[in-house]
Amino acid sequence: MIAPIGSPPPTPTTGTKKPAPWLAGTGCWIGHSRPLEILQLQTHIFAPGDRIDFWPLEPDTTRVAVGKGFGEAVRELVRSRILAASLVIVVLGSQALTNIPAAAAPPPGDPTVVQEIKHDLSAALRTQKPSQLDPNGKGPNPHRKLLPDHASSRGVTASRSIQNSSAGTAIPSTSTNFEGIGNLDGVLPPDTNGDIGPNNYVQWVNLHYQIFDRTGTSLLGPSPGNTIWSNFGGVCQTTNQGDPVVRYDRMADRWVFTQFAFTLNQQRNPVPPFIQCLAISTTGDPTGTYYRYAFQISNVNFNDYPKLAVWPDAYYLTFNYFQGNTFVGAGAWAFDRSKMLTGQTATAISFQTSAKYGGLLASDLDGSIMPPAGSPNYFAAIDTPISGTIAIAGSTLQIWKFHVDWTTPANSTFGTTTHTPNFNLAVASYKWDPCSSSRNCVTQPGT
Repeated sequence: MIAPIGSPPPTPTTGTKKPAPWLAGTGCWIGHSRPLEILQLQTHIFAPGDRIDFWPLEPDTTRVAVGKGFGEAVRELVRSRILAASLVIVVLGSQALTNIPAAAAPPPGDPTVVQEIKHDLSAALRTQKPSQLDPNGKGPNPHRKLLPDHASSRGVTASRSIQNSSAGTAIPSTSTNFEGIGNLDGVLPPDTNGDIGPNNYVQWVNLHYQIFDRTGTSLLGPSPGNTIWSNFGGVCQTTNQGDPVVRYDRMADRWVFTQFAFTLNQQRNPVPPFIQCLAISTTGDPTGTYYRYAFQISNVNFNDYPKLAVWPDAYYLTFNYFQGNTFVGAGAWAFDRSKMLTGQTATAISFQTSAKYGGLLASDLDGSIMPPAGSPNYFAAIDTPISGTIAIAGSTLQIWKFHVDWTTPANSTFGTTTHTPNFNLAVASYKWDPCSSSRNCVTQPGT
């Protein structure tokens, strides 16, 4: 299953999973040369284990976040999710990433335009019952065996990259504190993720979601993830494989749910076509009706590790593509947000990188300050180099610009003409695989 935005990076998530405590990630901020007041979050949520804490901070501020928690699976080696990080790209005024050398504007690239499979309008979610699952339609399953771990990991993390002292002001007290949904499916990783709106907090942990009001009162659930697509038809309805993400679209006051869908063969391996299911609420009520969509991502590439981001011109998704156990590159997708907000027939525009790049995360707009008009979405990843079977230290932050053109899709671009990053920002060196692919090298309190 996929870890949420805010959790560790990609081993093919369809490998065998075992019950285990939740492994909290660590984070770092990558800011900008402009003042730091823009880094204030409107609401911060930290959920160690099953507890949800809210810290209200200063209002009317913006976080433009490129997910949290990433690493790559490249060169046919599936890399562990034990690394966790938080990356924030801050877009300020009409200046974005001005401290990075400019690259020549790429000519039109080679986008793929994808038509939806279907869409509909659901009944109110509060009235929906989960559909019966296909016998091969429930995760977690041993879809893909894990590859051998790295023989070793080497490289030095620069001393200035390590925080050795307090950052200053202590974290404020929580204003609200309540128990979340918990890891009902008892799997690792639990795919913990959620988002907050003006009236609700929605949490999705692995194969179940739950809807709360902001005081912590449960309004709906826990419910299986595929309940959202009840009576929709196809694998969105009949499977519940997980890798879920839920986002609140603050610009439109809507909720967006997504998870992947596929069946399994007798060997418990994924069977194409590989589908991505999306649902956009018709109002700000997450228990109400939804516009539901299904898109075929590929008939060849398994769409692992999906990550969802909200931006004015599109809903963006990233994937790690696998063919069997072989990593073949990252997928970068834009879905027509304006059409999906009104329940119209929608399309998507996609690109694929080479296998040199993976674990990409798109910038996600939180708050009320909009990015500059026409701003592309910024995708980012960290360099995770390997020498033979040895993970060596990285020192590069890779950034792509995704410009989507819904009027003339052929004018859409992603990165350079060959879809390499627009910017390679040198950063202090870091050891991206400190546990040599182990999943249990970080000691957890109480264990």
